[in-house]
Amino acid sequence: MQGLPFVHSQFAAVALGAAAVPVVIHLINRRRYVMVPWAAMRFLQAAGKKSARRMRLDHWTLMLVRMAVIGLVCLAVARPFFPFEGLGILGQSMTHRVLVIDNSSSMAAEAPASAERPGAVPAGWSRFDEALAVAEELIGSFERGDAVSVVGAARPAEAVVGYAAFDRRRIRDSLVELEVSQRGTDVAGALREATRILAESEFPRDQRVIYVISDMPVSHWLDATDGAAAVSAARKASGQVRPSGLVFVPVGRDGPGMPSPPPNVAVTGLREAGGNRMPTADGGGRSVRLEVDVANYSDRATGEMHLRVSTDSGAGAPGSTVVRRVNVEPPAPYGVRTVPFSVAPGEPGSVAITVAVESARKDSLESDDWRTRSIEFGRAVTVLLVEGRSGATALSGDAGYLSTALAPDVGMASAAPVRVRTVPAAGMGAEPFDSYDVIALCNVGRPEEGAWSRLSDFVRAGGGLLVFGGDAIEAAAYNSHGHAAGEGPLPARIKGVVGDLEREDDFVRIASERFTHPMLAELAGHSDSGLFLARVYRRLSVEPTSTHAGVLLRYTDGSPAMVAGRFGAGRVLFVTTSADMSWTNLPAKGDYVSLMASAVAWLAPSRSAHRTITVGGVFGERLDAAESGESVRVRNPDGSAHRGRVVPASGAFRFEHGPVDEAGVYAVTIGSRRVMYAVNVDTRESDLRSVDETQLRELLNCDFTYVDSSEVLRRSAARAATHEVGNVLLYAVALLVVAESWLAMRYGARR
Repeated sequence: MQGLPFVHSQFAAVALGAAAVPVVIHLINRRRYVMVPWAAMRFLQAAGKKSARRMRLDHWTLMLVRMAVIGLVCLAVARPFFPFEGLGILGQSMTHRVLVIDNSSSMAAEAPASAERPGAVPAGWSRFDEALAVAEELIGSFERGDAVSVVGAARPAEAVVGYAAFDRRRIRDSLVELEVSQRGTDVAGALREATRILAESEFPRDQRVIYVISDMPVSHWLDATDGAAAVSAARKASGQVRPSGLVFVPVGRDGPGMPSPPPNVAVTGLREAGGNRMPTADGGGRSVRLEVDVANYSDRATGEMHLRVSTDSGAGAPGSTVVRRVNVEPPAPYGVRTVPFSVAPGEPGSVAITVAVESARKDSLESDDWRTRSIEFGRAVTVLLVEGRSGATALSGDAGYLSTALAPDVGMASAAPVRVRTVPAAGMGAEPFDSYDVIALCNVGRPEEGAWSRLSDFVRAGGGLLVFGGDAIEAAAYNSHGHAAGEGPLPARIKGVVGDLEREDDFVRIASERFTHPMLAELAGHSDSGLFLARVYRRLSVEPTSTHAGVLLRYTDGSPAMVAGRFGAGRVLFVTTSADMSWTNLPAKGDYVSLMASAVAWLAPSRSAHRTITVGGVFGERLDAAESGESVRVRNPDGSAHRGRVVPASGAFRFEHGPVDEAGVYAVTIGSRRVMYAVNVDTRESDLRSVDETQLRELLNCDFTYVDSSEVLRRSAARAATHEVGNVLLYAVALLVVAESWLAMRYGARR
């Protein structure tokens, strides 16, 4: 019965059985009588034979009418339908239609005027305005009995009308309430939500249609992760609707008779430059080095432009203070220009830095013209130096030169960008690792039992580990516990020791190459640096782990001098020579100070990385014991303020805010502490190109309809109509009941 055209096919089976009830009653009644021959009745039987045929016809007529009444009542409950336009006059259209409307950030871009529909898209309309107009057009073309649901496709996708709604006013009100957001596209989630709604619908598969009204962004559909999820969701949705009932309606597209995507320049990246985890001197003041990416999502060259850099520490009224402007060489069509610059935020603390691009050319999407980032400025980096051998003087221990390079002026320890604590190897077990940003092992021969496990946990949680060679190193212990066959934090396996300290002519230097790693950015183009003049008389021969390691510096013989790797959320740096003068004269070179400062700055975790998120995310902060009882206030980008939400988290408390719907700078006050959070739009929304029908068919490989004009929209809506005849059957039942009563009286009167 599942293949028959019934909404409730199980009731159709019941109808067949129910129609036989009068026949069963008739047969039962016949069995109640016993035939007894009686002489007097023979004369009556002879007289009745003349009218027997007429009476039998009367009885069968009544029985058939009664069978029809019962059967048609059950069939009406089963709700039969005809998916053919020619039979539409028999009943009422009943189709469940789900409108998936894209209200993501890219839909705020200006919609190009359509050559196929002149005047349908007025000047200044956005893609979202066009999507709403298409939705209204579709709803107006639906039959009166159609049910409609509405799903918004901004991440995370959610049902605006999550049930089969018949009230057109309620549906249109939901469209008015739906607004274009600053969130990314979630076509996969929207299709899954539409599929869920239809799975719970009482309408059969042949009475279901899904319309996807979107700008069909290339950056989403062709993305390795989101695109694959969207393709999978589309194929599942296609199986829940009638043939060709998955309908894609592109808006704001480019194509025949239409212009190319509108010009759009976007700030797609803003990050701290290499070696920028602590303040540096720049023109006599403290500054931060940053890099910004400016992209041109257009096939045309851009005009003259510059960057406006501003800061916001949350101390004053809402809004940023412009601190400088940076000229930018315009990026090529569909190109990206990376611009390095520095800025002095002012007082140390949490600060949000915003970079906006300004150009004379009209831009189609304003929400991506700027980007902001939260940084912790001026916070000292804490370093634990563990030395294998301690010395009587400042420079005599294994970590003496490194300590002096990182914190040269002891008298300014409270204001120094790096705070150093030096302990012997035997005292490492008593140190709380989570109190430090970076731990450096300087010629530590064999870390005590359990030390590598603690170091692994420290780095995995985001800490930085710096390892130096030396004559006390026990290679077997480092390989077994530190490297652990590639499963430990150490990014290279030690093979042995190379070099002879007795021979003055047996040395190598650090090779001068083209450096691309951010930690070595300051060395690029400086082949005369003292770093490349230093002599290395002895070094560890190492084999880097291919999975998570990279050689940053090499010796002139090609062997690795410095190997970097990632482990969990942290970073590791392995220097194959010593930190002091026992194997090399590198610590005597002036560039040793800047090299070690950059190394520690790169290794140190960014304490503010979690404070820069994308619209739709949740930001928060772990509160210490003293702050758990403090009030939390959140200042939104528009200046409004409200109390923050404090929730339990792993035996402590945590402040949380979100999901966030608006991009901008949020200032959070926790007691006396002020923390800045930066919220940006999804960079993928900046690419305003759309996938065309050919690309979509290659991706999906399933049955769907691609609509490209309003006339086709109307024809598609008409083709999707199916017609139920349940009401017609009920009318027929009423007529049959009257007919049955009239026939019963007429036949009874003739007996």
